[in-house]
Amino acid sequence: MEKKDNWRFKLTIIILLVSIVLFIFALNIQSFLILEKQEIPIQVIIASSTSFNISKNETILNLGTIRKGTFASRNLTITNNNNFTSIFDFDVKGNISEILIFDMGSVILEPKEKKEMIFKTKVIENEEFGEYSGVVIVEVRKFPK
Repeated sequence: MEKKDNWRFKLTIIILLVSIVLFIFALNIQSFLILEKQEIPIQVIIASSTSFNISKNETILNLGTIRKGTFASRNLTITNNNNFTSIFDFDVKGNISEILIFDMGSVILEPKEKKEMIFKTKVIENEEFGEYSGVVIVEVRKFPK
């Protein structure tokens, strides 16, 4: 009889611990979920002459055409349109990541707050001519309280 009661006690403790873990996870689940994800194309061309991009195309961060040994930059304004504090995580994919200078991996914004993000390229003299492109990936999550 004692072994049966001991087994029931252990099972009760395990169920209690699992319930506590699930409860804590449920309280913080929104901070793990990605609420929004955007992929913004970005490109720059390295050539023997400079050409500025004056395009009004807002679907791409076009840094124009630049010479070796120079740089280019573009600003991107992000706004937290949520009614809660949010985390904006940034990542860059593609061959442009080799020459892109962007030091902010994550930004925390209060509701309705805006922040200017600066994307720069630094092209060294021995960089190859050609197009460097990729995507800036932005993931928005709720900031845990």
